[in-house]
Amino acid sequence: MTKSAENASPMVIELSVAPRIVIALGGSHRCAAVRGLRHLSAVKNHARAQAIALLNRTWCRGDATGFTLRHEASGQPFGEHLLLGRRHVSLSHSHAWYASATGDIPLGIDLQHYRPFSGAALRWAFGEAEQRLGRIQACAVWAIREAFLKSHGRGLPYELRTIGIDWHTGLVSSADGSLASRRFWLWRSLDWACALCFPAEESMSFRANVTVFSLPAPSAFGALS
Repeated sequence: MTKSAENASPMVIELSVAPRIVIALGGSHRCAAVRGLRHLSAVKNHARAQAIALLNRTWCRGDATGFTLRHEASGQPFGEHLLLGRRHVSLSHSHAWYASATGDIPLGIDLQHYRPFSGAALRWAFGEAEQRLGRIQACAVWAIREAFLKSHGRGLPYELRTIGIDWHTGLVSSADGSLASRRFWLWRSLDWACALCFPAEESMSFRANVTVFSLPAPSAFGALS
C-alpha cells in the first residue's frame, strides 16, 4: 500500500534486486492547455521515457545509457541494447500516472487510475458477481487481468472476464488454459491500483524494488536516451 507524499523524493517501498518498478505522476496534466489527445500523448511519452530510463539504470553500469524501446509484432515492448542485447520491460499509463517494470523474467505491469466503468465495460471485463465490486476493487481486478495478458505478450481486446484470479494463492489463469498461469503482486494507493504478473514457477522469496514519485517525476525521466 502506498500513500501520496508531499515531496518529489522517491519512496522505496520494498528493497531488492529484481524486478524493478517505477510509478510516477506526470506533470503535463497541470497545464490547462493540455487536454484530450494531447494529454494522452504526453503521458504516453512520459511512460516510454521512464521505461528507457529504468532500463538504463537497471542494466547499464554507472551513468552509461544505450537502451532503446522496441516492440514485437504483437505490440509487446522490450528493451534493446547494442552490447547487452534484449531485456524484459513492461509499461502502463492511466490518467496522469504511468508505470514501468524490468527484470530478468517475463513480466507484465498494469496501472489503473480509479474510475467508474460503463455498463459495456463491466459486462466485458467482469463476471456477474464482480460487476457489483466497488470502484477501487474493480480497478484492481482489471489491472491484474491486463498485467497477466502483458506478461504473455498479449493485449486488448481480450475477454478479461475469462481470466481467473485466485486471491488466496496469488495466481492468475486463463479459462481455457491456453496461457500459462502467473503469480501477481498488487499495490494500491489513494489514486490507483497497480499489478505485476510474472511466471508462476518463480520463487515468491524475492522482493520487488518499487519507487513511487507522487509529484511530477524528475526531469531525468524526460530524456529518451
